[in-house]
This record gives sequence, C-alpha cells and structure tokens, in this order.
Amino acid sequence: MTQGSETLHRHKISSSCEADEESTAAAAPHLLFDLLPLLVSKLHEIANRMVSSSYRNEYCDAFSSLRREFLEESILRVGFQKLGVEDV
Repeated sequence: MTQGSETLHRHKISSSCEADEESTAAAAPHLLFDLLPLLVSKLHEIANRMVSSSYRNEYCDAFSSLRREFLEESILRVGFQKLGVEDV
C-alpha cells in the first residue's frame, strides 16, 4: 500500500466512527512517530478487521474512548484545567 493510499485508508477508518460527530484536530499527526512502527502496523490491521467485520460498533466505542482520553491528557499537558458541567 502506498503512503498516500495508506493515509486515505486511515482517514476512512477514523471517519467511519466520526460521521455523526464534529471533527476537531486534537494534535498533529506526527505524534505517531513516538510509537514503534510495527505496533502501529499491527493496530492498523486490527482496526481494519474490526471495521470490516461485525465489530464495527465495538471498534468505534474503543476508538472514541481512547481518543477522548488522549485529548484530555493533551489539554492537561498544555496547562488547561479540566472543567465539569457545573464549572461552566
């Protein structure tokens, strides 16, 4: 798979779970450089299999949960406080 088609394929996987959500960029895509390439490749294979099989909803739930967690950690790292509904 070429780099361009792999990027497009990754976009299709994440877009399938975000179709009903407003997309907001949380971090630059180059953050993946910190992960081992083999691990990223294996996770990509697992995601493809889950989305193409009957586990699409489970994949979307896990993806959304982990993405939310990562976003919250990223926001805390740059110095913002986590606010609850009562605080707003």
